[in-house]
Amino acid sequence: MQKLVLVAPALLDHDWSRDIQAYWEDEDALVEQGDFDAATELTLTRFARPDVHEALRPMQRRAYELQAVAGIPPTWPDARPLSELGTPTLVLVGEDDLPDFHEIAARIAREAPNARLEIVSGAKHVPSLEAPEAFDRLLVDFLGANR
Repeated sequence: MQKLVLVAPALLDHDWSRDIQAYWEDEDALVEQGDFDAATELTLTRFARPDVHEALRPMQRRAYELQAVAGIPPTWPDARPLSELGTPTLVLVGEDDLPDFHEIAARIAREAPNARLEIVSGAKHVPSLEAPEAFDRLLVDFLGANR
């Protein structure tokens, strides 16, 4: 049986808060200036608990380097109604993640017929690193159910 796990997902048609939009503007300006270190610190501070910054820092910086080399912004896939998402889906979001991601996770769980939402205690936007025991338990329970 196929299953889908979404961790702190985004949606193209979400009405993003002014807070996130301001973050994106700051992030874009830093990346355009080539200040990948500052962009990385901005992102880590906003999205991750301090105890995982060292693990994430090189990956996030490399993502900015690749984005700059590509010269094009990331693109979104074509949006389809969530009601068409029939695959059993687990939606995970960190309890301390930004409100936008809680809204998106709740919307997916509400609109996709076979989706359920779980909040990962003690995590922001990267629950697999920030709360690995809780994350793994939820993941294993979901993937092992009704094999």
